[in-house]
Amino acid sequence: MFIKCVIHFFISILLITIIESTIIGKSSDGRKHYIVVIKSAQNSDLEPTVAITKTTDSIYQDHISWISNIHSQATIVTSLDENGPLYTANNSSGDIIIREYAIGDNFRAYSATFDPQFVENILKQREEIDYVVPDSEVWVARNTMGLNEEDMIEEYLALGDYDKGAKSQDPLFGMRIQTNVPWNLDRLDQRFLPYDNRYISPATGGRRVDVYVIDTHGTHVAGIVGKITENIDATRVIAVKALGKTGTGSWSDVIAGMSWVAKRHKHSKRKRSVVNLSLTGKYFPPANAAVKALTDIGVHVTVAAGNYYGANACFFSPSSSPEAITTGSSSIDDTISKFSNVGACVDVFAPGQNVTSVWLRNGTKSLSGTSMASPHVAGVIALVIAQCGNMPPARMKTKIRDMATRGILKDGSLSSNLLLFLDRLR
Repeated sequence: MFIKCVIHFFISILLITIIESTIIGKSSDGRKHYIVVIKSAQNSDLEPTVAITKTTDSIYQDHISWISNIHSQATIVTSLDENGPLYTANNSSGDIIIREYAIGDNFRAYSATFDPQFVENILKQREEIDYVVPDSEVWVARNTMGLNEEDMIEEYLALGDYDKGAKSQDPLFGMRIQTNVPWNLDRLDQRFLPYDNRYISPATGGRRVDVYVIDTHGTHVAGIVGKITENIDATRVIAVKALGKTGTGSWSDVIAGMSWVAKRHKHSKRKRSVVNLSLTGKYFPPANAAVKALTDIGVHVTVAAGNYYGANACFFSPSSSPEAITTGSSSIDDTISKFSNVGACVDVFAPGQNVTSVWLRNGTKSLSGTSMASPHVAGVIALVIAQCGNMPPARMKTKIRDMATRGILKDGSLSSNLLLFLDRLR
């Protein structure tokens, strides 16, 4: 008999602010802000002697020494220290501030403001440079168009009674039953409609898993991942603020957040980490490279497909990253949301339309977007890790897709027709 279960967490939110005062575009003197990615020591384009004798980090350090020598006033800033972010102010002089990013052994990059001619004629010609791109804008993948106030669902995530399971042979032994739940939670624990107005999850929740929410603040998203409870000490949700109050920011700030997560994961004894990126921007190679670097060190990454009304998710980042689990949005009647991006890069769909979750000042709010869909997958991954043990991100991606309900979504011909589902975790 299938055991139906979904996520239930105690949220311990630690807010980390990543944002610095980075200006995207040209400065007053014509300089632009760039992200520079260094070749990995494994890159076949490097001279054989370099590839054999150098690590990626040593290649990077040599490059930084060169930059420092030609810019005598360069200031090197490690984007985050062990205790949180380091802040840098806008630099009004001709000096440069170099902001470093390191994820795993093979991703080294930095951002800085340079003269475009220096970038084209000198920097890009260096052998150790993989590529240099202008910093770009990124924004929350939340749909705000076409929604009426009367369509907003105002309901609390009420807790039901806990079934302690008096008999061990009872299929619900050790499970937690919640009733009168919002539709998005209800949908996770059953293959087919109609809704049964409850969901069932292991009483232990996603124990000893860290879920990082890289977002504007992440209250709503964190609520979807964790849903505040009173008596389950399970998943720790860490909100990493990388975007501004308006929901926009720069890729350099987002990658700084990812770099900080990598450092936390490296020093974690349990190394059970999930990153949710409920944001989107135009196709941006450094962002996809950073996602790959995270998965290479064992961090699971879930991302929003984006909200461009049927656009191809492969044209955006991080949704185009092959290593991420890219999530599209579905509605209450199992229709792919009109605003959701689709295409071959979408791995699975999850509830993302009119999703009610916690909000500021102890309130609740209903929002729509693939930003709401992606954290459902992050929560499911946390539960799988807690119940089945951790596994490489590629294997987890396969497991999520294998568990999903196939062929049930309406208008699903342009994407893999898979709806998020949890099954047989005991």
